[in-house]
Parts: sequence; C-alpha cells; structure tokens
Amino acid sequence: GMMRMTPEINAKLLPAAKPEGPAEVRCITCHRGLTDPRTIDRVLLDEASRGSVDGTIKKYCELGGEHYGEAGYDFSPGPLIQVSETLVEQNKDVDGGLAVARLAGELNPESARAHVMLGQILARKGDKPAAIASLEKALALEPDNRWVQRLLAQMREPAK
Repeated sequence: GMMRMTPEINAKLLPAAKPEGPAEVRCITCHRGLTDPRTIDRVLLDEASRGSVDGTIKKYCELGGEHYGEAGYDFSPGPLIQVSETLVEQNKDVDGGLAVARLAGELNPESARAHVMLGQILARKGDKPAAIASLEKALALEPDNRWVQRLLAQMREPAK
C-alpha cells in the first residue's frame, strides 16, 4: 500500500503543494531506515500502554543500543520529554512520567527543558525542594529564560 501511495504523492500531491526546489517522497522519508516508521516517542508510549514504565525505559535503552547515531530515531531530549508529559497529562501516570523525566535529565544534563519537565512533575508530586533544585539547574543552563524564571519565582513563593 505504501509503495502504491508513493507515486501518487510524488505525481499529484507534491506538485499541488508547490514546494521550493525539487521534492520527492521516498521510503526513507517516513521510515528513516526502519521497517516500522513510528517515531521513538510513539514506540515508547505504545510500550507504556502495555505495562510498566520500567518496560518503557528498557525499550528506550534497547533502541539506543541498536540505533543511536543513525537516522531512525531521535535520541535528543525532546521525545523523552514528550513521553513524560504525555504519561502525566493524558495517562495520569505521574510516577511513570517522573521516571522518564529523570531519565531525560540524566541522559541530557545540559538540557534545560529536561530539568524543567522534571521540576514540574516533582512540584506536582509535592516535592517542592527537589522541584526548585531542578528548575535552578534549568535556569543555570539558560539564565535568560523568562519562563523558567517565572516558574522558579512561583515555586519559591510561600504557600497561602
């Protein structure tokens, strides 16, 4: 089905989109060298839906061992942050989201976004000192980030 769809995209849909310069859809466009075209965040969320977050983290580590440095999966902090947020917000799995956010921070200590996500989840769990510490790490990495500055200021406000 996908192989029949590709010529139609190239012959009809791409010309209608009027791309600048030559454009062509090929197998690599979606599959990125993989037989299964799902992105890493989708693979991890599918894994999370089948069981514990431990299996999700194990799957991430397996994929990293097999595919790190290739075009197949995005091993930047973004997908882990997205999985963490989805686990918390959509799946109501705060502990699972926290575990994935911790992994994102450990693997990407220079990612302010990873520290922010971890801080937000820690705050949600009621661990204010750890949340502040995580946001402080984020702010140290991005001192001009006004959003992090506001989050940290809110976190430091005394409870009413």
